[in-house]
Amino acid sequence: MSWQGYVDNLMADGSCQDSAIVGYTDAKYVWASFPGGTFVNITVDEIDIIVGKDREAFFCGGLTLGQKKCSVIRDSLHADGDWTMDIRTKKLRFMQYNGFKLVQEGFI
Repeated sequence: MSWQGYVDNLMADGSCQDSAIVGYTDAKYVWASFPGGTFVNITVDEIDIIVGKDREAFFCGGLTLGQKKCSVIRDSLHADGDWTMDIRTKKLRFMQYNGFKLVQEGFI
């Protein structure tokens, strides 16, 4: 299955609001995404902040993801076997995107 196929499967039942597969080592860009979603706009700078060593700064000030302001609820990105972060967008017109999973190369 292609990365776009994986995104399409995540979106198929309507339980996800947005989805993207993002490279974070050598190929830092959005590999696959939901067309028209927020995550299609994830930038290299945003990727660098998410995977960077300064884990405390975004708990206080938040971060942007797809150029949307977000709050970090839980950070287990560097926890072996987890590699997840719970991120919520700031409420805007009753829309809120919950959750973000960074896919480590070869692992989902």
